Amino acid sequence: MIRRPFPKTGNVTYQHFRLGELYSQMRDYEKAANEYEKVSVQGEWAVESRRGLAQAYFRQGKVDEAVDVRQKLVEEFSKTDPDGRDQYWIGLYRWRGKDYLEALVELQRFLREYPESKYAKYAKIIVKKIDKKIFDEIGDKELPDLLGVL
Repeated sequence: MIRRPFPKTGNVTYQHFRLGELYSQMRDYEKAANEYEKVSVQGEWAVESRRGLAQAYFRQGKVDEAVDVRQKLVEEFSKTDPDGRDQYWIGLYRWRGKDYLEALVELQRFLREYPESKYAKYAKIIVKKIDKKIFDEIGDKELPDLLGVL
């Protein structure tokens, strides 16, 4: 969580960002999303605001919208994100949304692209949980078909 006082200048963009943060802390994710959406896509607070927007969408149960926001961040800012944080969160959103195959694909992509990331150890744990869940649900009879998909 970024904690900074409101600037003394009339920086409206930052004020919307901070309001989004405050609403998120109060668990009013709909209002948080509204504030994050007001921050321009360019500028000083754009990346942090979009990450907050993705979290607010996810907390409202809007997994696809959260993934879309993070995916745009990956496409636009992957070169400035050495830890692959946004790619990791895409996999995490899919996992928490119980879309296990998509989560597995996204987290494996993350591990290939960012093997040294500080998030890699967590991604590996989730991949193991997903592997176990899939194996427990389908058994080994359908496993070859499943591996062909991945």
